Amino acid sequence: MDPITQQTTLASAGGKKDPLYVDDVFSTFLYDGTGGTHSINNGIDLSGEGGLVWVKRRSSSESHNLFDTERGANKYLKTDSSDGQYTSGSGVSSFNSNGFTMSGSSGTTNASGSTYASWNFRKAPGFFDVVTYTGNGTAGRTIAHNLGSVPGMIIIKCTSESGREWVVYHREIGASPPASYYLWLQSTNARGSSGNYFDDTAPTSSVFTLGAINTVNGTGKSYVAYIFAHDESDESIIKCGSYTGDGTTNDTKKITLGFEPQWVLIKRTNISSSWMMHDNIRGIASVGYDPILLANSGNSETTDKNVISLHPDGFSVIAGEGHNGNGSTYIYMAIRRPNKPLDAYDPPLDATDVFGITQYTGNNISDRHITTGGVFADLILSSITNQSGIAGMWTDRLRGGDSFGNSGPGTSYWTINGWYDFDVMDGYKIGGTSYTYSNNSGYNFSSYAFKRVPHFFDIATYTGNGATSSSINHDLNKIPELIITVPYNTNDDWATYSAALGASKYIKLSSGTAAATNTNVWNNTSPTSSVFTVGSDTAANSSGTTYYAYLFASNPGISKVGSYTGTGSTLTIDCGFTSGARFVLIKRSSGPGDWRLWDTTRGIVSGHEPYISVNDPAAETTGYDFIDPHNSGFSLPASAAANESGETYIFLAIA
Repeated sequence: MDPITQQTTLASAGGKKDPLYVDDVFSTFLYDGTGGTHSINNGIDLSGEGGLVWVKRRSSSESHNLFDTERGANKYLKTDSSDGQYTSGSGVSSFNSNGFTMSGSSGTTNASGSTYASWNFRKAPGFFDVVTYTGNGTAGRTIAHNLGSVPGMIIIKCTSESGREWVVYHREIGASPPASYYLWLQSTNARGSSGNYFDDTAPTSSVFTLGAINTVNGTGKSYVAYIFAHDESDESIIKCGSYTGDGTTNDTKKITLGFEPQWVLIKRTNISSSWMMHDNIRGIASVGYDPILLANSGNSETTDKNVISLHPDGFSVIAGEGHNGNGSTYIYMAIRRPNKPLDAYDPPLDATDVFGITQYTGNNISDRHITTGGVFADLILSSITNQSGIAGMWTDRLRGGDSFGNSGPGTSYWTINGWYDFDVMDGYKIGGTSYTYSNNSGYNFSSYAFKRVPHFFDIATYTGNGATSSSINHDLNKIPELIITVPYNTNDDWATYSAALGASKYIKLSSGTAAATNTNVWNNTSPTSSVFTVGSDTAANSSGTTYYAYLFASNPGISKVGSYTGTGSTLTIDCGFTSGARFVLIKRSSGPGDWRLWDTTRGIVSGHEPYISVNDPAAETTGYDFIDPHNSGFSLPASAAANESGETYIFLAIA
């Protein structure tokens, strides 16, 4: 299934609101060149709807290449050049109903051994349009578009003649009217001022206006225009805005969008600067290094230290002339992150689309690719099964390469020894000899991959403020039933919320202690489908501490968050599944006991099976029959440690 998803409502003809999902109109897709025919299946209907394919080789220098359905296959433009259109049999040879196909071994799109990033923009009202036209040399010329809303950004290129710049209009490029200003996509130049490009006339929801200059409207010359929308509402999927840098280095310069973005383009306008391209598939990490590509340069991908971070309602930038120079002005275009709910997919998703189990043995080889059965990994929970060391290593896409782990009850910390990289479409990459806790030779690992999908799982980040009540935004789009809060780089407990326990209690994932009553952890306030609340207690809201929250919900046939009371006799837990649970995490809440984890890969059988204690650094425990398979979920034998008579338990099960 396509990893790029988003739901929103956008205005259509007659004022009616129709649902639009980003997974249907936008995709970032990474691939390795093959040197032959190569189809990229990203779920974007280009043959039926039309749109733009933007490709960049990451591993070595090569121009960005833009192909679109209006000009046709094998015709491309270079964003770092003023050249006209190229035609080649080695490039995007067809636009398909679920992506595109490349032919040949061109280094621009498909050289064997090279790595590439592709971005697809599908034509859709309220998001994106592409039009071609022939210039007439007349000022005031209007060009019709089908965006259905006022454009936020327009990029125009002459295709029939070289030496003509890529002209960019942006709604916040300068003072009113912004149509009096322009930028060049192939250049680092600061903004220019001229009415010759857009005739000093702001675009409307149906047309944009051109001057008489040859760059955009020369008589008899051919042009293409890429038109991007802007929506002010919090429900939008694309925004084009601006900000003024303040030079701060502590990630406090925040740009509020009303959504978490997955793709961001940034350009400083008052001084020379490159066009910075970021996406969460290559990586936008709050810790470590961010990969950067420049739209105005053919250079290979570079990295810089944490220049941009993502938040549930926007993004933040740190000091640096490209992103946050003190007093500098910047424009941006941001596209919303995945958020298509489970019940909106056709065909429907099942548990194997959002959750995968992988076992492997460490080999000390760096940059090793661990696959997860086609699951796009946003969170990895990993454990060493044959050695003691670190219990329950948690690594997520928002942070990047570092891991959370705990070395025993009541102690948590951050370790770089579990280096991870998420810039693949299936699974993740791990480190070599110096990364003991992800790939040490001879160590056996069991890892679990979770995809962020509304109604199933989400990740939210926040900074504690110690206030009596703080509301934290999330994108689960359903009331969370299990919330795990993990403090970054501190030894605080991992406060965990369970709907079965209620908002007056919390339990610690980092220890085996019983649930405790404390109304100050969640401010005695139950979460909603859009926010959860933390109180003044330092367990989940220590002032200045950054937290990462993992949120889970029950979904029919996929996941179940629940509770039960032990009977001391055989007990079946009905999760509503049809083929049993592949993953079961259980914690006694009425008394002490480990967070025990079973899975079908290591074994859930009618007999002895191993389990991992995610709060304990010991190797997996064997020789006990604590859980049995059952089609509806799982079963607990009479002698099970997770089935003591009169004791209460909470659990998370995934089909």
